[in-house]
Amino acid sequence: MIARCRPCPSNAVEAVDELHVETLWHSRIATIHEHLPGDGADAKWQAAFRAFARAARQALRSQMLPRLRAATS
Repeated sequence: MIARCRPCPSNAVEAVDELHVETLWHSRIATIHEHLPGDGADAKWQAAFRAFARAARQALRSQMLPRLRAATS
């Protein structure tokens, strides 16, 4: 049996967003500054990456939830 992807419960949303922020930060900034941690960024960049992570999560949910529901019904 293939494991199914399940949307995160609402109480895990902030943790998912923070994981996305960290992953996005390292994927972009590592190409410019080898050892610049995300918490070392100024407030503008931290807010921008958080907004980017929220947008990514919302896009995934809006695209994937209907497909998951259709596949399981």
